[in-house]
Amino acid sequence: MFEIVLILIVGGVIASIIDWRSGVYLTVLAGFLQDPIRKILPGESVYFVILVSVFVAATFVGFLLRKGPISLSPIYYWYPPLQLPVFLFIGIVGLQSIMTVVLWNNPILALLGLASYLSPFAALLLAFYLIRSVRDIEKFLIVYAAVGTLFGLSIFLSFLNIDWRVLREVGEGIIIYDLGTIITANPGLMRSPEIAAWHSATAACVIAVLATSRGTKSGVITGGILIAILVAAILMTGRRKMLMELGLFISIYSMVLLYFRRRMPAYLVVIAGVGVLAVWFAIEVVFPGGYGREFELYLQRGVSVFDESLERLTGLGIASIKWAINRVGIMGVGAGVSAQGSQYFGGGTVLVGGAGEAGLGRIVLELGVIGLGIMIWLLIAFIRYLWLIITEVSAFAPAPARLIIGIAAILVANVPVFIVAAQAYGDPFVLLLVGWLLGFILSVPRIMLNGELQSTGSRDEHMPSFV
Repeated sequence: MFEIVLILIVGGVIASIIDWRSGVYLTVLAGFLQDPIRKILPGESVYFVILVSVFVAATFVGFLLRKGPISLSPIYYWYPPLQLPVFLFIGIVGLQSIMTVVLWNNPILALLGLASYLSPFAALLLAFYLIRSVRDIEKFLIVYAAVGTLFGLSIFLSFLNIDWRVLREVGEGIIIYDLGTIITANPGLMRSPEIAAWHSATAACVIAVLATSRGTKSGVITGGILIAILVAAILMTGRRKMLMELGLFISIYSMVLLYFRRRMPAYLVVIAGVGVLAVWFAIEVVFPGGYGREFELYLQRGVSVFDESLERLTGLGIASIKWAINRVGIMGVGAGVSAQGSQYFGGGTVLVGGAGEAGLGRIVLELGVIGLGIMIWLLIAFIRYLWLIITEVSAFAPAPARLIIGIAAILVANVPVFIVAAQAYGDPFVLLLVGWLLGFILSVPRIMLNGELQSTGSRDEHMPSFV
């Protein structure tokens, strides 16, 4: 079995180098398949977590062989205020990676830190050059949503107690004590319920974007059913905070569409209605009897997250900054020391305790208060740039505008979730996907100048040298 897997991996890596555009999609498949492969092979090697990184590295090599040297200029070319925070952020990550080696004599943790903070930039650049039209963006989203939905469906198999090795959680697993009973956290094909819930929530958001941007009745109804299935899958993972991501996405998406008078929230209402009916159908028909009552427990636990959201944001999010400062001071103790997977290499709770579970606490622990300030500056600059792009596209291209607004809403909705729980955002595949989504939006000015989206108010009439 291992020999067959190795041959497939080597073949995929070679194919990614030969054709970097196909390599991006092979990387998506590798990101999903690395967990079930890890489960079925003896030992459940932790190194399979970075399989997706091997594929994206091969894709980047193929890209460099075809395009030649590149720079970070695509990120800030049309919005110069981004340049300084981008370089300062990369600089602080580099310095804190050196700090990891100096303080802990652990280069592996330093590499984890570099990868966790900088891999989204690599994915962003690949996405920028991959996208030549809005149809390219839709193609990628369709591929991700299709595979993500299939993996979301596998959570139901775990819920039905099908005893396959590939459906079990890697390691000891999570036990949830709530509602006076024990609630099983179901991972499906993914290695953990946390990762399964994140991809299910993101796939549901992507489906909503595709359904509303296209605007067909059949697409809206189909989208509503698929989203309901994925919401049920999220409930069964027991990781209810990912429902907050979906709720925030719908709120942000609706408000921005209303602001630009796109009249698309009506489609979201239809999707929500179809989703409610689908959940009712699941309880009463698909999972009757004992399974139906068990599903109601998941539903009851999931709904409670909205009542506790503010408490969790302040308790796990903001308070983690104070905890981190009290533990390590304001300077930080090195990038990667609390990254996901660091516990296998001498990091994690052994060095820094539990504050790394919350996003802001983890940043202060690793990058210090200065690093947190730079990251907030960078986040604000990106949001302002995204708003400028959305404003220009909304002026003349309604359908692409809905697509771009939806992608931006997905990214923004992830910010509060990261603040409360950063575990999923230490996963290389998750970080790459965030970078890809951001890169799709940043590619829009180039698409406009290429002529697919005609604008009379473009700020720059000349193509940059890197296009």
